Amino acid sequence: MNFRHKKSFDVPQCLSMACTLGNVFVGQKDGLACFDHEKQVYLSPHAPGVCAMAIGDTKDSLICGDARGHVLNVITGNGTVRGILKRPGPSITALCFQRHDSRILAGDSAGIIYDFRKPYSQPVPESRSNKKLSTSESESPISALVFGPDCYFWAAGKVVGRCGGEGDYTKRMDKDVRMLDCTLTFPFLVIPQGEKIGLYWPLERGCQKSCVTKETVTAIDINPNGATLAAGYSTGRIILWDMRTLSDMKILQTTCQEPVTHLRFDRSGTVLCSVHKPGEITVWQA
Repeated sequence: MNFRHKKSFDVPQCLSMACTLGNVFVGQKDGLACFDHEKQVYLSPHAPGVCAMAIGDTKDSLICGDARGHVLNVITGNGTVRGILKRPGPSITALCFQRHDSRILAGDSAGIIYDFRKPYSQPVPESRSNKKLSTSESESPISALVFGPDCYFWAAGKVVGRCGGEGDYTKRMDKDVRMLDCTLTFPFLVIPQGEKIGLYWPLERGCQKSCVTKETVTAIDINPNGATLAAGYSTGRIILWDMRTLSDMKILQTTCQEPVTHLRFDRSGTVLCSVHKPGEITVWQA
């Protein structure tokens, strides 16, 4: 799939990012900003300080985690909040959404993961998760969460790598790995490790396959088709990799030489959005 540059625009701040076929959503301190791949459509004060987000179960649903520790169900069309899971505490740093059963996993800056399975379409004064999962690295923030094809999940802390499923969350990999993010395409857990990208078999020890890069990987995502891996680097470059062979297919050139901080495909896999420090967003179209 050949991606080409479509639009670039600047934002004052980007705490988190998600994209759809027609819009880019950016978490900012003052509210959730929506852009139509070019200009700002709205800035919603109803969802300030969104530090993590994922597309929900309908085309107008955006699941957001904020700096207060709450999880919000936001309507993408106007930025209003449809439901709130209030969990006062440390900031939400990662979350993922399972469309099959509308299940939410939210990880916070204290290294705790909360599992929400109850309906959340209406505001809830005080919501308790169905499950609270602690890690031995309680001081290490959860930097990424991802669901597998059978509703199993894998989590990654910023310092120590963990991979696990519902029955064995804390199973240790062959060695601890430093990482900034992780993502999944069946059957691999894909983890950037400095100047290397490693592919791990879920729930098994050891790296099965890896490719060495010349620059530090700072962001990563996989096309929903499972065939293309996008990796952003500290130099500002973005490289598309073939998941089957781990060979680079295309370099997406940008004028910005700042590190890529966020990188996301939309659900169709035809739009790729990247964010560079200090706040330049680039939209790539297949």
